[in-house]
Amino acid sequence: MKSKKQIINKKENLEKLKGNWLKELSRYGISKKDYEDANKNLTKRFGKKVAVSDIIWSLFNQAIIKNINDPTKLSNIYFDMGRFIRIEGKNDPNLYFEQSTRALLQQYKKSGIKKIRFVASYGKRTCKSCSKLNGKIFDIEDALKNVPVPNKACKNLDDNRYRYCRCTIIALTELDDENK
Repeated sequence: MKSKKQIINKKENLEKLKGNWLKELSRYGISKKDYEDANKNLTKRFGKKVAVSDIIWSLFNQAIIKNINDPTKLSNIYFDMGRFIRIEGKNDPNLYFEQSTRALLQQYKKSGIKKIRFVASYGKRTCKSCSKLNGKIFDIEDALKNVPVPNKACKNLDDNRYRYCRCTIIALTELDDENK
């Protein structure tokens, strides 16, 4: 049986989790009222009290719907979903990181960007595969078909043993092309 102190600590941790993610989600138009409504709806739907993490996840999905026409916000939402999954230790967060990059690429394309560059995150944990891709230029259409980040061949792993590519992409402008 859990002690009163353990129960209080768990409640405090859940409130902290809720507060931290509500702050993140507020950037996408999600409010405390949305949290309360989601809690009521999910509790009614499942006939029992639902976990804070399940409510937060439903709010991420709500944020996607609210921001469906804003690729920049979608990129950030998917990235935050990947972070959330990684913290929770559930599933492969790279699915969400890839969606984040795809939304960013769509924004680049919409802005007239035709090429992007792979930029490796150099450090002790940088793998050979990412090092080899560093500086490689991709046409935007090719990048949309085969999203380069996270690198599918990356050997860096997180604490949950999932691939943890820390690399990124940058948009190349016509001026970048002239200075090659």
